[in-house]
Amino acid sequence: MQHDIYSLGACLLEIGLWESFIRYDETGKQAASGTVPTNGIGTNGVAHPLNTHASLLTLAKNKLPKHMGGNVNFSDEREFADEDGIIVGVKYVEKIIMQLNTISM
Repeated sequence: MQHDIYSLGACLLEIGLWESFIRYDETGKQAASGTVPTNGIGTNGVAHPLNTHASLLTLAKNKLPKHMGGNVNFSDEREFADEDGIIVGVKYVEKIIMQLNTISM
């Protein structure tokens, strides 16, 4: 489930920034996007997952708010962590549903 949440987050980040993280050149070969730093690329041509994760977090914290606007309801990550300190996506969903329920139609 955490992998699904991570993937959804990466997709939403692309939408929020209105920029794809994967680009292709005119021949159809994958090219660097320029958005996600490519430092830490291994000899196999794949970025180390922790480097990619850190880059995506940096984008979400620094670049995304300029495009989407800030939201104080999600500023404290500890509110969404379980007893082991692992952030749980279900709590994000619950918080969003609670906010939606306060909107009167």
